[in-house]
Amino acid sequence: MAKKNLEISLVSLSLASTGTTRKTETTHAVTAALVWPRVTIARRETAQSCTLAKGCADLSAAPWHETILFKETVDGRFALHVEVTESLTSLQLDSFLRTFAGILLKDAGSVFDKSDLLMGGVLSALFSTASKKTGSAPATAIVAAGTVSLDLADLHDGDEVDIPLTAPRALVESRSESSPNDRGRVRTSKTLLRKDAANGTVRVRVRIVG
Repeated sequence: MAKKNLEISLVSLSLASTGTTRKTETTHAVTAALVWPRVTIARRETAQSCTLAKGCADLSAAPWHETILFKETVDGRFALHVEVTESLTSLQLDSFLRTFAGILLKDAGSVFDKSDLLMGGVLSALFSTASKKTGSAPATAIVAAGTVSLDLADLHDGDEVDIPLTAPRALVESRSESSPNDRGRVRTSKTLLRKDAANGTVRVRVRIVG
């Protein structure tokens, strides 16, 4: 089958749990990886920020530059992997995106350990490699992740694809509360979502642009 140029963009994101109950509006980094879009290209990675209101975001009317993930040549079968970070402050988000971009630019394509790519997603591969090189890695947790396999032969211009997400780890929220007997404060924890539990859906739109 002939290669085609695809645009893949975010349409919506919903999470059963953002990892916190303290805020109704949360901002996350959404990272995505195209896996084997064509022969000789094992992956392409990107990241976007996304703000959720009560765990949901409708991006169908958002500006193109805020939703675009990939404009890439694809041939045959490929996969799309998506990960969503924990809620980040504006400073944390800026630092995360700068680190993400810096690792991609520095390592551009040939320094990732094959075991990292096979065993985890784009973030784990990027930051595991960075950790091995520098002895440290950004302490950013993932609250949702999912992968869908696609075939170019099955795609039509404007198709929307839902990617089910799960929690790659248990989402636990810790709190500091006043003790009942007024003897200072105690820390409590509550499990918001079990490991591997369903944690929402990300929807993407596929445009055939050439």
